[in-house]
Amino acid sequence: MKLNVITSRVKSMLCVMEAQPTLMEEIHASQAMDLQLERIREEVLFEKAPGFVIHEDSILRFHN
Repeated sequence: MKLNVITSRVKSMLCVMEAQPTLMEEIHASQAMDLQLERIREEVLFEKAPGFVIHEDSILRFHN
């Protein structure tokens, strides 16, 4: 990331920049379109998919 900070000698300014990772959001969106993972998700509900869990963020995970 190229970031330039330019300061003015006349005024003071307070700025905040926040960067957030998007990997988990991308995984969640991709899982929603995968039919095989949807089948595994249904099996988790009936405890027929050992090792898989649906995490509190709704992402299907294998052994966490």
